[in-house]
Amino acid sequence: MKRKRKSSSKGAEDETEKEVEAQGEEEEEEDEGNQANNDEDPKDEELDVEFEFFEPCEEDFHSVKDLLKAGTWEFVDVNFSELADSISGLGNIGSIIKSDAGGADGKTDDDRTPCGLLTALNFRQFSNVCWPKVVADALIKKAEKHADAKTIRSLQELVQPSSGTEVGLLVSERFANLPPELVPALHKSLLEDIVWSCKTPDCPKEERKFYQFTHFVGVVRCYGHSSSSSGSAAGEPPVAKKKLGKKKRKVLQSQASADSGEGIDINKVVYAQPEFEKYVEKASFSFSFPFSSNNGKKLAGGNAGMRLPEMRMVFGITRKAFDELVKELCLE
Repeated sequence: MKRKRKSSSKGAEDETEKEVEAQGEEEEEEDEGNQANNDEDPKDEELDVEFEFFEPCEEDFHSVKDLLKAGTWEFVDVNFSELADSISGLGNIGSIIKSDAGGADGKTDDDRTPCGLLTALNFRQFSNVCWPKVVADALIKKAEKHADAKTIRSLQELVQPSSGTEVGLLVSERFANLPPELVPALHKSLLEDIVWSCKTPDCPKEERKFYQFTHFVGVVRCYGHSSSSSGSAAGEPPVAKKKLGKKKRKVLQSQASADSGEGIDINKVVYAQPEFEKYVEKASFSFSFPFSSNNGKKLAGGNAGMRLPEMRMVFGITRKAFDELVKELCLE
């Protein structure tokens, strides 16, 4: 399905009223400011970046594929072209955030840079392609190695759903420096898309059932020390069972304090994005597994350069819990 383009959103939108109120004062000081501006270092100039939400479309195929390949799913031997095609072809669900430095005047959609996406793909809706089974098999394989029996069963029930259960693969990829104030709107937009798709007559009746999500399954990037068995209940992210010597622990925390002014518990999971922690807190189950990467989370400065190893966290969350999560994001 296709829908019209979504409304735009500037990264500094919340400051608009303040800027208008201050405009008069700025004009009065313009003459004095001109000379000062001439003396300023160009590097100190602020860059006005506009962010806009778009429905996925076929023209986004390559940018979506790039986001996927550089994101969370490297551990799965999935056909990224196929997955990107499913995302870009589902115009009624999800959003792609695009940016345009310097404003959008005179720019076309091709001039904007995709910098994030959030969508949900129903496993059953795309059963005619390979990625649902490939992803499901990969997650179960990881669970069998790194999660407890209860978590394995819960995951199997979701990625191999029976009738009456509509499970969406939650795909969230974005640049690390995307303004955090865009994140609540991104999630709210996803829920609005789901509600719209379930109710609108523009959506074929036989297709609407796929948008009546009961659960979501997702994978997020995080950092920490994993263990061989790390299945957990909702709100209880797995912590390391691996013991570190007191001397090494003390060194790590001391180095962290040098950078941030406080110690970091190296047994805690550190999430790549703040909303990822909320996913896991609201989840019905979750488990983590180690991921081979050179992109560990740096804990401290100095010559030691100690890092937390990169991991992946798999979680399952009910639609009700996801709705609550979005409300909390919007209230922050």
